[in-house]
Amino acid sequence: MRRNPIPLTFLTAALLLPSAWAQSSRELLPYHDYAFFLQGPPGCIGQGLLGYVNPALAGEMHGPQLMYYFTDKTKGLFGENEGSTGLFAAVPGLHAGYIRRPSRFLTPDSSWRTVRSTDYRIAAAIGTRRYRFGLGYSRVSGDTRFSGRSRDQLLCGFLFRPGPHLSAGISGRFARRSDAFEMVADVGIRPFGDSRVTLFSEIAYMEDRTFTDVSWSLGAGCEPLPGLHLTARWFDDRRLTAGISLSLGRVSLYSTAKEHGSTFGIRFGAPLPNIPDLKLHPRTGYLHLTLTGRIQHTRYRFLDSGGPTLVSLLATLQAAADDPRVAGIALNCSGAECSAETAWELRTELERFRRTGRNIVIFIDRAGMNLYHLASVADCLVIDPQAYLLLPGYAMGRTYLAGLLDRIGIGFDEWRFYRYKSAYETYSREEMSEADREQREALLAAFFDTFISDVSAARKIAPAALDSLINTKAGFSAFEAVESGLADRTGRWNTIDAVIDGLEGRSMGRISPSDLTRAAFPAEQWGVPPRLALVYAEGICDLDTGIRARKLEEIVRKLASDRDVAGVVLRVNSPGGDGMASDRVAEAVRECRRRKPVIVSQGEVAASGGYWLSMYADSIFAAPATITGSIGVIGGWVWDKSFSRMLDIHTESVQRGDHADLLPGLQLPFITLPLPSRNLAPDERNTIERGIRSMYNEFIAKVAAGRNMPVAAVKEIAQGRVWSGRDAVGLGLVDRIGGLSQALSAARTMAGIGPGRRVSIIEMPYKGMIDLNALLPGLPVAGAFTGNQAAPLDYLSLFARYNGKPLFLAPWDLIRIGQLP
Repeated sequence: MRRNPIPLTFLTAALLLPSAWAQSSRELLPYHDYAFFLQGPPGCIGQGLLGYVNPALAGEMHGPQLMYYFTDKTKGLFGENEGSTGLFAAVPGLHAGYIRRPSRFLTPDSSWRTVRSTDYRIAAAIGTRRYRFGLGYSRVSGDTRFSGRSRDQLLCGFLFRPGPHLSAGISGRFARRSDAFEMVADVGIRPFGDSRVTLFSEIAYMEDRTFTDVSWSLGAGCEPLPGLHLTARWFDDRRLTAGISLSLGRVSLYSTAKEHGSTFGIRFGAPLPNIPDLKLHPRTGYLHLTLTGRIQHTRYRFLDSGGPTLVSLLATLQAAADDPRVAGIALNCSGAECSAETAWELRTELERFRRTGRNIVIFIDRAGMNLYHLASVADCLVIDPQAYLLLPGYAMGRTYLAGLLDRIGIGFDEWRFYRYKSAYETYSREEMSEADREQREALLAAFFDTFISDVSAARKIAPAALDSLINTKAGFSAFEAVESGLADRTGRWNTIDAVIDGLEGRSMGRISPSDLTRAAFPAEQWGVPPRLALVYAEGICDLDTGIRARKLEEIVRKLASDRDVAGVVLRVNSPGGDGMASDRVAEAVRECRRRKPVIVSQGEVAASGGYWLSMYADSIFAAPATITGSIGVIGGWVWDKSFSRMLDIHTESVQRGDHADLLPGLQLPFITLPLPSRNLAPDERNTIERGIRSMYNEFIAKVAAGRNMPVAAVKEIAQGRVWSGRDAVGLGLVDRIGGLSQALSAARTMAGIGPGRRVSIIEMPYKGMIDLNALLPGLPVAGAFTGNQAAPLDYLSLFARYNGKPLFLAPWDLIRIGQLP
């Protein structure tokens, strides 16, 4: 017998009506009654409505975002309800959004009624990728009987992501005019440390419930393909939902199936990893990169007049190699300047890119040995029709001032007790010593051999033929360069797209460095990525100038105790100087090494005191063109031989102490170099010699201990001799041939950082606040020793301050080798 459903309906309504009105009397709407757009807990799955639920998530946004959600019409016990809608917007750190929610219910007079309420929210967040905190404000408009009676609510949220495997979030809502509140906590676990699999759970507690009467959910999510996310979620009331989201780059689509209807969403804004970009359309464009100015290591905070930094260029090239959309690299070298060592490092990274099977197109207009060495790696080398290629080889020379100093009455006594320690030859001799000639010729051989080997292999020119081109012609017009096989074609940078299309056989798009996936897409791993510190020791070794050893020592010691830093790479680019400055930093490096990996990357020069900085590291990397070694000590004494008499200047002093008359001397206006009035007596010089020899033996012992070498072996390669990085490997002074990129990779491996994880590189210290050369071009600013006009000033200033004191220093002109473009 069929039953009449009408009495049953009214009976059910009568039973549920008190419950409905009890809900309407609540101050706050329960969490799961307004967070229905979420596919999972806000801190675990997706982007959490951009911070609408947990304000702390507003800080996780990597760019502008806009989301729109809606639900289809739902059927319930009392009929059909209209759908809900939500609009959410965010920029990094800020959020604004609303949810409009209609409800249909039976009134006490037995009539059906639909009411609407809108919950508007704003929020702001601060913090790091490990900790974030957010505050927000909620204003509810419309009929609040089914959305909570409290129209004004305060919001707070906290997000804790200590690493890639765990995310924990807490959010709270507090009624402004009562004691009502609600707390929501969620926990997510990623077993593999990435978004492939995520397990999650959450719990919501309101002030009018017991701790045994809380709402909860748990579930799992997975990402089988980039940008495709699947979720399943089980609730305490035995409801099951299933969600899917698909990223198309700057647009994402969302859908969640529920028991009484579905929700749908769409997102616009900053790009996310996606299947079309990463899987369906690989190798669609060329990375366009322009090198202008001198490639440098560090930058000024403001008004930097230099070119790009080496580490930023290396990172860009690595990101291009890892980006499946990049079909090749187009490199504009017009106006670029680099040393032989820097050219080799960039060339090595470009070779790594070529090994992935992709092409490189390089444009040059004017180039010398170093820049051409870099450009020769190209699959297609384009040279300007009016360009002139200058390949004369390498040369080294010195200017000798002994005759001039003698003529003007300035005496100079070189304290040279070791064969190759030639830093002061400029002031003590009129010609090159045989020992200095020997070590310089060995350096040039290493540089030239590297050039011939690399260029002949890349350009498919026999080494003997390339050597003949350099020796017989040296200079090449653009057409001669093409005819000789040194370039592939003539052209200009504005025609490079046509060159690329012809090389690839199809039209290729342009990709800028900011569009690479590593830069454009957010890091999907939770927490702060592992950190490596890149510390620069650049300039003359001095306590307060150059490497600024006081500050540098402090930096290294702090890094040793910093648990957020997994490893340290020390980039040494120094010819040496004050032994105290070198030793203070070296001891800090040794202390740091006891706690975490320390890798040294030697740049253009890491000689004498610069090598002292390196010797305690776990591993030392150097380029073939790096100038290293120079284990030795030297000193000198400058005095007023007859200069004052020539100028008819008279000095006089009183003294207390037999040797005190060494200190006062001639002081000229505007010249900071004081000239003592006499040379050292034999007994005084003997004392100095004993000190220098003692320091030398100490230096030898420290190198032997740091490099784990016998003292006798160190003495055989010391005597102040400089070595190329190529030769230093076989001698045990250097561990491996490699640049900054390889040093960072070694630090990563030694720190136990997996190959798939992103790493954050922290660079320190800055070069300075303001680049005076940007304000006064051509001003010789001391401290930038690498091959410009400031290097002699640096050395002159150093000699003035250390007259009569031993120095661990290589000749400044050695640094100039290979500085021309």
